Amino acid sequence: MTGVNPILIVTDHPPLGRYIIALSILLFDNEVTIPAILNIVSLIALLLVSRLVIKNKYLAVIPVAIFASQQLFITKLYTLPLGEPIQLPFILLSLYFFMKSIQSKKYIFWYILTSLFIGAVISIRFFVLGAALAGALILYLLLKKQIKRAAILIATFPLSLGVLLASYFETFLAGYSLKKVLGIQKYILVYHKSAFTNPLSYWDLLLFNKWHTWWGNYAISSDPQWSILWPVSIFMVLGYFALVIWKKLKISEYELVLLLWLGCYSLVLSVGYTSTRYFLPIVSLLYILAASFVIKASLYFKKYFKNSHRWKVFGISSVSKPALRYVTKPKSKPKQ
Repeated sequence: MTGVNPILIVTDHPPLGRYIIALSILLFDNEVTIPAILNIVSLIALLLVSRLVIKNKYLAVIPVAIFASQQLFITKLYTLPLGEPIQLPFILLSLYFFMKSIQSKKYIFWYILTSLFIGAVISIRFFVLGAALAGALILYLLLKKQIKRAAILIATFPLSLGVLLASYFETFLAGYSLKKVLGIQKYILVYHKSAFTNPLSYWDLLLFNKWHTWWGNYAISSDPQWSILWPVSIFMVLGYFALVIWKKLKISEYELVLLLWLGCYSLVLSVGYTSTRYFLPIVSLLYILAASFVIKASLYFKKYFKNSHRWKVFGISSVSKPALRYVTKPKSKPKQ
């Protein structure tokens, strides 16, 4: 914020996250105020995503409330800020804007917003995460055979690069060329290659709270922020996926976007050592998918229950044919 070339301060990550922390110090004389505000923005963005996936506005609050009540999130409100919590609202809003484009005729507008926020993602932390996010969105469009939309989305990605380059404004003023600034990204990639150890340790930590450390004698420890709800949510989502394959439930377009993102990001985290601070955009969305599974499974099996009045408290008084079509795979008409 004082005009110093950011690469003279930190070289292992892009500088936008540091600028946000510096702005907090400048405005509030502390490091935590603006990052704490961004944590609240993350909850708002998560609720927006949840409202798209879970149609009931009251039930959509449940996975957000669960995430907000856990130590993984709470500790980020008062501890020294890290890049991952600062990055989280931009990831969630990128997904939200893309999800809004699915049913919109003005999808180019939503693609522009998506690319700008992906630009913020890659300007805060290592760009591979942003590449995984962009890859998940493109994969969705390709699976839906929307080649034209995929091409238009890719055409907006220079906006992401523009946000990244803008974060190096002081570096350009210091006389660095575009080639040298892009070379910094290559250095960041080489630096993070050292993290490509202990492959698949991500799953050990996520499922069993076995944290494979990467210093000293490489001991296996535990993390106090871990929650049993993490593996429970994963197995619920796997169960949901199995019922979709079995054609008992159907997956919505929004849920498919989230699943593809979780799959792409999990692949990235699986190649090296990891930490629970990287799990923020994983756990928060797992809870939404798990909650959606419970609601859809309940609606599906509700037709076998006689005491349907018990569901009125959730705003569900009966299972109509449109509702059943929402949670189950439509049966194909027999051939004549």
